[in-house]
Order: sequence, then C-alpha cells, then structure tokens
Amino acid sequence: MVTSILRPLSMAFQHVFRRTFTVKYPFKVLKPAERYRGRLMLRSIDGCIGCGLCSWVCPTKAILVVQEAERKAPSLDLGRCCMCGLCVEICPSPLALTFTSAYELCEYDKERLIYQPWRLSQPPAEPPREYVRVKDIDEKRLISHGR
Repeated sequence: MVTSILRPLSMAFQHVFRRTFTVKYPFKVLKPAERYRGRLMLRSIDGCIGCGLCSWVCPTKAILVVQEAERKAPSLDLGRCCMCGLCVEICPSPLALTFTSAYELCEYDKERLIYQPWRLSQPPAEPPREYVRVKDIDEKRLISHGR
C-alpha cells in the first residue's frame, strides 16, 4: 500500500529536475531547427522551368503542374503533402522549390489547402510571437544536463 503511494511521488519528484520541453503556446513558440521542413514555397514563378519532375516524384501526388499565364508551375495540395522533401531534392532549378519554417498549416476549409502557383510563391505570414529555445528555458531554471 505504501509503495503504491510512494512510487508515483518519487517519479514525479525526479521529473521536477529534468529538462523542460513545453512553452506557453501560442504566446511563446519554440524556434524550429534550420533544416526543419515546413510548408513548401515557390521562390519564384519565373525560376520554375515547368519540367514536372516534382509532380512525378511526389509519393502522395500532392503536386500538380498547372498552366499559369504563359508557363507551367507547380500547384500544391497541402492536405496530401507528407513533407518528404523529394520534390525539393529532385528540382533542377535552384530558384524553384524550397521549404519554409512555417508549421501552422491548418485551415477551416479544405479548398484553402490547395496552393496555386501565385499563392505558393508568397512567403507564409508569421504572426508576431516570442521565439524561445529549450536551452534558454533550462538556463532560466538553472538546470544543467551536462552540455
């Protein structure tokens, strides 16, 4: 009986001195890593050569090459995209596809998840927030993990 009470208390006490991984979201957010794969962005519609390799390599068929004005450009369905990065790797043009650090990608309407080339070329809007790092939180709480 006593062990059934003391065991959970000892586990909780151990976690008091461990590293913090939560922040007061949405007021403070953790800064994504530099290599984080967020929403795709078309750097320039003119930078895309319209070859269609991104559409061909996409495992979920989230990218469709459409006719935009006088040229072909990719259209993205974020509802199907698995953020694998194959489209960015295979793209022969360095001025076409890239990843951003945007991770809040939800929408109320399913149709808003489909990004036409003109919308895909706009950088995602980032609301003003305070970005924090886990290391800063640890230093504030005077917790050291041997780093």
